[in-house]
Amino acid sequence: MWTREELKQNAKNTLRDKYWTILGVSVLAGILQGSFFTIITELVNPTHTYLTVLGNYAIDVNGLIRLWIIITIISWLYSIFLGHTILIGAYKYFILSIKENPSTSTLFDFFKTSYWNIVKVMFFYQIKIVLWTLCFIVPGIIKAYEYCMVPYILAEHPEMESAAVFERSRMLTQNNKMNIFVLEISFIGWLFLGMMCCGIGVIFVSPYIDITMTHLYLKLKEIHGIDQPELPPIPEIL
Repeated sequence: MWTREELKQNAKNTLRDKYWTILGVSVLAGILQGSFFTIITELVNPTHTYLTVLGNYAIDVNGLIRLWIIITIISWLYSIFLGHTILIGAYKYFILSIKENPSTSTLFDFFKTSYWNIVKVMFFYQIKIVLWTLCFIVPGIIKAYEYCMVPYILAEHPEMESAAVFERSRMLTQNNKMNIFVLEISFIGWLFLGMMCCGIGVIFVSPYIDITMTHLYLKLKEIHGIDQPELPPIPEIL
């Protein structure tokens, strides 16, 4: 079994000498995953009131709508073919950070190997959650927690078939979904403090959350005996 206190203490131990390095990689990964597209699409979002007002004077609102659609499509394609692969590289970096000091280039490891499998699995991952949420919100949330270990599994086993990845995530999160939800909720205080600093402070909290969730993944694997070294056979007593 695991506890929130145990995971958070393990995360603090990991971050003691690596916080700034992990923070830098986390920020870089966030930018490369396409966060800049989010900023751009928000700036040109035609539903914003200030743009509608300005449109009465100097802005071509119809042109703005077309621009917003184009940027949204490009952002979606970028996320599928580049962003998700960098995301899995970030999860690999977090996992390796527990016991070693990985290189920042780890973010790009999966462009060299298993690229198309990661694109495929992450595409199915997003589609499954979206479809479940569109049908029923609560089942969608449950499925999101059921599949929350998919990125970690892919980071360690990028060649694994999608069915096996989802099945392993289902096994790891079985009877743990509510506990994982409570673990995430326990970071609200930190996130609130981060938001008070013009929202910038949230960035500085992200390594703590990321490494805690990484320790959770490793703990769940340990509980289920996954990827554990096999014990040598017990010698027979003559």
